[in-house]
Amino acid sequence: MIKRIFLSVLVIFSIFVFSTPNTVYASWAKAFGYTDSTGGMVWPGADCNYYLWLTAGESTSKKLYFSELDSLGDPQWTKVVYGTGENDLMITQLADGGYFVYGTKTSTSTGDDIVWEKFNSSWVKQYGNTFGGANDESGGPNFTDDDGFLISGTTESYLPDGSDKDMLLVKVSSSGTIEWNKAIHHGLNDWSPSITEVSDGYLFTAEVENTSVPGTPGQDIVVVKLNKSGTIQWKQIYQGSIETSTWINSVSAPQEVTGGYLLWGSTKLYSGDLGDILLIKINSSGDIIWQKKYYDITGSQAGIVYRVMENTDGTFLLDGLIMNIGNYTDISNMLLMKLSSAGEIVWKKTLGGPGYDVASLTETTDGNYLLSGVTSDYTQIPYDPGNILYAKLAINLTSGSITYPWGSAKTFGSTGFESGGVFEYFNQYMLFGYTQSWGVGTLNALGIFYLDSDGTLPGCQYFQDFTLTEGTASLAASITSLASSIPTLTERQVGTTGTLDLHVDTATNPTATDICSATTSGTYSIAGTITYNGSALSGVTVTISGGTSKTTTTDEDGEYIFSDLSSGTYIITPGKTSYMFTPVSKQVTAASCAVWLGVDFTATTGGGGGCNTWADVIAKYNQYVSGLAGWADVISCYSDYVTP
Repeated sequence: MIKRIFLSVLVIFSIFVFSTPNTVYASWAKAFGYTDSTGGMVWPGADCNYYLWLTAGESTSKKLYFSELDSLGDPQWTKVVYGTGENDLMITQLADGGYFVYGTKTSTSTGDDIVWEKFNSSWVKQYGNTFGGANDESGGPNFTDDDGFLISGTTESYLPDGSDKDMLLVKVSSSGTIEWNKAIHHGLNDWSPSITEVSDGYLFTAEVENTSVPGTPGQDIVVVKLNKSGTIQWKQIYQGSIETSTWINSVSAPQEVTGGYLLWGSTKLYSGDLGDILLIKINSSGDIIWQKKYYDITGSQAGIVYRVMENTDGTFLLDGLIMNIGNYTDISNMLLMKLSSAGEIVWKKTLGGPGYDVASLTETTDGNYLLSGVTSDYTQIPYDPGNILYAKLAINLTSGSITYPWGSAKTFGSTGFESGGVFEYFNQYMLFGYTQSWGVGTLNALGIFYLDSDGTLPGCQYFQDFTLTEGTASLAASITSLASSIPTLTERQVGTTGTLDLHVDTATNPTATDICSATTSGTYSIAGTITYNGSALSGVTVTISGGTSKTTTTDEDGEYIFSDLSSGTYIITPGKTSYMFTPVSKQVTAASCAVWLGVDFTATTGGGGGCNTWADVIAKYNQYVSGLAGWADVISCYSDYVTP
C-alpha cells in the first residue's frame, strides 16, 4: 500500500511540474552612468542577475561604483568603493561570491603604490595590502590555479643604477599572504611586463632597452621561466637590430602551444616605421625553434597581431590589423592568416569596410568564431566616430572561405562613439562595451542581454547589417635573424607592504537609460559546479529530467551544463559511485532568463543517504528512472525521510 501511494504521488507530481510554456524571454539594451562617469562594464551573474561597475570622478577623487541588476537590467543596490589617494580602482567578482578590488594608490610622498583588497559576499574585508617603495610601482593581478594571484608590473623604487624602472613580480596566496616578491633588473629600462601561467610554472616577459650598442634605439625581449615557488629555472633574451631589419617594437605574453611556447609582436626598420609582424616559437627551455617575420612586399601595408589560436592539427589561426599606409578612405582592416606548424603562410586575407576597422576573434563552443571590434567611416559627413562591429564567422580552415551564420556582419551604435564586442555565455550571445550616445556620463557602460538567433535585438533600430569585404594582405614570410643569449639578471626581494583600508558605502544607483527592449525567442541553459572537500569533482554523471531527459558529465573543473532547453521546470540530479550529494537534487524553472547558473552540489563519501526532504525522495526516484540508482536505494531514501 505504501509503495502504491508513493508511486501515485510521483506520477501526479511529474504531470504538474513538467508542463512547458512558450520559449521566450525578455531582452534589453541599456546604458548605465553617473554625470561624471568615465567608463564601466556589465556582466552576467548567477540566478539571472547582472553586475555593473562604473568609475566616476577625476584623478584622486575618482571612485568605483558596483551595482547588482535584476533580470531586466534595473539596479537593485549599489556600493561605492574608495580610499585616500586611490585612483584607477577595478573590481572583479570571485567564484566564492566575494569581491576583489585592485588598482593604484597615489601619494605625493611615495608615488604610486599597487593596492588590492578582498571582500566576502557581505562586503566584509578579508585582507588587503599596499605594495610599493619610495617611487612609483604599477601592475595588476593575474589569478592563478591555487586561488591566489600573481602581480606583474614595474618598480622605480629599487634601482641599482641609472635605469628608470625594473620588472616586478609579487605572488599572493588565497589567504592574502605575500608568498614571494622580487624585482628583476636587466638593462636601463624594463617595461611592458606580462605573466602567463603554464602547466609547470610561470613565464614572465618584458621589453628591455637595448644596451648592446650604447645609444642604439630599440629594445630586446627577456623571457624568464619560474616555478610555482618563484625560483628562476631559465632565462633568455632575444635581440634584433636595425641592420637586420628586426628592431623589436613589441611582444606578447608567451602562449603555451604544442612543443613549447609562442610569442608574437612587431619589428621596425627605423624610428617611426609602423613595422612588420614577428612570431617566435621557443621550446620548453627557451631555445628558438623557428622565428618568422611577415612583411609587406609592396611597402603599402603594416601589420599588427592581436591573437594567435592553435588549431587541433598544430597549425595556427592569426588575427590582427592591417594598416593601409596613405589611404584615407580605407585606413585599416582586420587581418586573418593561417600558418603552418612551422610558421609558413597557408592563406591570408583582410576583412573590413570603408574607413577604420579594428577587430579580433574568439572561438565559440560550436566550432565557429566571434569577431568583435569597432568600425568608423570618415567618408560621410557628419562623421560617426565609431560603432561596435561584430559577426559570427564560420571559417573553413583549409581554404580560408568565410560564411556568416547570422546572415551578415552587424554594427551597433548611434551618433556618438561606441566600443565593445559580443561574447558567448553558456551558448547565449551578449554584447557589452562603452557608449557616448546614451547615458548621462562622459562614457557610460553598455549592456545588451540577450541577442536573438540572428545576432540582433528584435526591432531595435540601432542594429544594422554590415558588409565585410574580403581583400588580399600583401604579406610574405621570411626567416628573421634574432640573436638569443642568456642574459645577466639581478634579483632582489623588494617592497614594503601596508594594510589597505578601502571604504565601502551604500551609494545612489546609477542612471539606467533604456535603449531597446524586446521579447526574444531562444533556448535556455542550466549550469553548475560539483565539489568534494572544497575541490572540483570531475566525472560526476548529472541527469536532467522534466521536459527532456539528458545526462552529462562534470569536467575537470567540476562544471556541467545543459543547453538548448525549452522553458519549463526541470530536476537536476548528480550521481557517482561511492559518493552522496547535498542536496540530492535541485528543481529549476527555466523561464524569463536565458542562463541559470549556480545549480551546485556538494559531494561526500560514506554516511547516510542525505534524504531529509520530500524533494530528496523525488530526486532519488528520478535517479532510479535514469538508471543511476536501484529500487532499494529509493526505498532506503524514503525510509530515511519518514524516520525521525
